[in-house]
Amino acid sequence: MNLKKTMISPIGNNQLFFHRSNRKAAGFSFIEVMITVSILSFGLVLIYRAFFISLNYMEHVTYRLHAMTLLDNKVAELAQLLKGKSNLKATTLTEIDRHMVNNREVEFSFEIDYKPVLKPSGITQVDLALSWDEGIRNINLKRSVYLLN
Repeated sequence: MNLKKTMISPIGNNQLFFHRSNRKAAGFSFIEVMITVSILSFGLVLIYRAFFISLNYMEHVTYRLHAMTLLDNKVAELAQLLKGKSNLKATTLTEIDRHMVNNREVEFSFEIDYKPVLKPSGITQVDLALSWDEGIRNINLKRSVYLLN
């Protein structure tokens, strides 16, 4: 028996078997580009939002630190004012101070309440309240101190 070995080759166009290789592999489809752009834009929106929130918080902290300094200065001023005054009556005062903070004029409103302490005598309780506006918010700081007359 004589067997012949034959090779079977594809008949016709060889490109039918390799139709994917002719497609351009260098580009992206429109949907891939749109999904990428939407994800990147969403990420940028989140980054900008966080940036502006942190700017707002930094402005609040700057105002608060300035207000704390104003309260400390007012306590020192009141301590000097009350030295040597023994008979004080309970009074409430309101003062408004304007200061430049971050190139903006801010109106700080003080409310000062004096109350003499009965025992031991010679001590005055001073309650300070400081308020200011930040946009639509009204911020309040309060401090109570006891001062020797």
